[in-house]
Amino acid sequence: DQLREFFLFSGAIQMTTLSIVINIQADTIIVGIVAPIGLVGYYAIGANVAEQIRALPLNALPPITNRLAAAQGSGGRAALADELDRMQRTWVVWVTGFFAVVLGSVFFIVRAWLGAGSNFAGLVVVLLCAGHLVNLWTGVLSAFVNVLGRAGLEARYMAAAVAVNVALT
Repeated sequence: DQLREFFLFSGAIQMTTLSIVINIQADTIIVGIVAPIGLVGYYAIGANVAEQIRALPLNALPPITNRLAAAQGSGGRAALADELDRMQRTWVVWVTGFFAVVLGSVFFIVRAWLGAGSNFAGLVVVLLCAGHLVNLWTGVLSAFVNVLGRAGLEARYMAAAVAVNVALT
């Protein structure tokens, strides 16, 4: 029974990662279908830069998950609720500030890096980073549902995010 629970939990966690891969590949396929081939390369560069930027704040989520689990283990649901509230407020402020800097500078950084004709790549990075910001606002909440052992909630959220992403692309 524990092994079954473990695989269900692990599978739900892996669905989250798989949905990220599906989003990236679906976007690339759709852009490849509708855009001139020369822009597909710039799109791929912009999408990759945006994904690397997105990964930076994600590195903070495992320690946050550990703190939430420790709060629950030492003080129960009340301590977990207090820690969740504090972490969520801090997370949203920090991630929003980080992406404010990114969104204000990354277009120009990409243009300087790639040179003339790379406006499309810079625009892709800005648009994807704006979308990543919205998604990342829920990072601590995702850690919270995982601490509660409810990874399936995040998996369902990510499945909906894939659908919305494909529709908007």
